[in-house]
Amino acid sequence: MEERGGTSYSTCRIQGAIEMKSVSERSIQTDISQFSVNLALRAFLALAEKMPYEKRVGMGGDFMRRLVAPVAGLRRRIHSNLGLIYPDMDARERNRICEQCLVNFGRLFVENFNTKEFVERVSSADLFGPGVSHLERARATGRPVLLITGHFGNYEAPRAALVKRGFKVGGIYREMNNRFFNRLYVKKLEHIGEPVYPTDKKGTRAFIKFVRSGGFAIMLNDQYSSRGELLNFMGRPTRTMLSAARIAINYDALLVPFYGIRKNNGLDFEARFETPIPHGHPRDMTQALNDNLESMVRKFPDQWFWPHRRWKE
Repeated sequence: MEERGGTSYSTCRIQGAIEMKSVSERSIQTDISQFSVNLALRAFLALAEKMPYEKRVGMGGDFMRRLVAPVAGLRRRIHSNLGLIYPDMDARERNRICEQCLVNFGRLFVENFNTKEFVERVSSADLFGPGVSHLERARATGRPVLLITGHFGNYEAPRAALVKRGFKVGGIYREMNNRFFNRLYVKKLEHIGEPVYPTDKKGTRAFIKFVRSGGFAIMLNDQYSSRGELLNFMGRPTRTMLSAARIAINYDALLVPFYGIRKNNGLDFEARFETPIPHGHPRDMTQALNDNLESMVRKFPDQWFWPHRRWKE
């Protein structure tokens, strides 16, 4: 029997086969786990659909706060981030922001997966802010627009309101790790407005082509990226991608911060569009985006998604 490095060739083949089997078993286990989570989430959404819209959205807040948050450890991450940014904040206020943050994003989850009723409710929302007139002029002249926001309020509400008024608003999205539930996620995104593109190479090329042709496109720009530039957000250094600013410069697109601000009734929104960020150095433009979002988070701290691991330096 041929020997290689003191181990028989047959033994190496056996070890390789065992390792391949182990990888395959892990893949199967992952698929089973993801499929089970997919079934559980779809069952929750199916149950929610039997309720009136108002109760359905409210149940989403309870679902996030009572069930998801304890399992996922979200409260610990929220309190950690709040302590970092607001070290002197009263404990009661910190608890209030934490609970309302969870409620907001539980409501968002139900809203964005019950798109028919959601779109019917929010598409008539008034458009506010100094950026609205810039959007109208851009549409009239065929100039592309990048609409930039964060995980705040419900960022899909302004998109639905624009689409209802005849704007063609696309977007780029990060695919969910759960490939089974991702199919439903993409379907719901497309229902609110098309086109939408994944962040893979093919999707990014198509997204750029859409912008270049004069499209309006949404990007979320408030997550940490190790490939980003070290900028300030909420008074702390963190890394942020410069992609939106660079695309705006390359294709002469307006760079417009916008927000779907949840109203006090928990169901309706103000669609607010800010003054476009002037073109300049991509780093300065991106810092201006961070500053704009920061001003909104400080005004409505319970509407931003504090569980994000936004600060890692």
